[in-house]
This record gives sequence, structure tokens and C-alpha cells, in this order.
Amino acid sequence: MKTSLRKDSRDRRQRDGWDCRKLLVYEKKRSERHNRFFSLCGLKFTGTQGEELASFLRDDLRASDYIFQVPSADKTSPLSGKIGLLLPETDLAGGEIVRDRIYQLCRAGKFQVQIGLAIYPDDATALGEILEKAFVAVLPGGGGEKE
Repeated sequence: MKTSLRKDSRDRRQRDGWDCRKLLVYEKKRSERHNRFFSLCGLKFTGTQGEELASFLRDDLRASDYIFQVPSADKTSPLSGKIGLLLPETDLAGGEIVRDRIYQLCRAGKFQVQIGLAIYPDDATALGEILEKAFVAVLPGGGGEKE
């Protein structure tokens, strides 16, 4: 029997070429079918550190989690300063734990980020709305700390 490492399965999933929309549609349908929650963390960052930030976070996520670049609504600038973390079968309590852990990792890695959290179906059921809420609900300073 062949044993595959966690990182291998994560790398394979990340290369599937699924964009933000396709990934959210898939997870919404899966969550409805199994009557489960999912959490979506929205990371806002400054500068052009998106790829570096995604690589930095990828090793600290569960094998079932997804990380993806969120495209900009502005057609002249196809990529924005936003990254989404899709956390399947994760409710509010679990999402808050992940959000706070990711925020601490980003601070230790010297990344300037703000992190928001939205839960399906509690915060929204429409995909555009949950994506918007994940970035609108960004807490001051990220992981819930008041500045």
C-alpha cells in the first residue's frame, strides 16, 4: 500500500486550477448535500506579497482546506490584495480558532494582514454575499485584537 504525504495531497488539490468561483460553488453544493457548515476567512494584504503569503500559509492548513487568490472586481487589475481560505466542515468556533492562528502566523512572518470570517449558512447562503462578508467583516488588526 502506498502512503501519500499530506503535503502531496494538498499540492495536488491546489494545482487543480479551480478558481475562486468554482471552488465556492463546489463547497456550497457539498455542504448542502451533507448538511454541513463551512467557513471562509478573507485575508486582506498590502503590496505584492500574495504568492509569498499563500506559500507561507499553505503548509499550516489542513489537507482539506483550500487557499485561493480572490480576483479583483476591477478589470484593469485582475488580482487584488485578497486571499481566501476555505475551511470545509468548520463552524464558527472552529473558524475563529483558525482565523486567530493564521493571524498569529502572519504576524510572526512579518506579513501585514487583516482577517475576516464568514460562515455558511449562518452569515450568508449566496456565494457572492459570503465572499463579500468574509472581507467586510475584517476585524481591526486581524485576529480579534482591538487596536
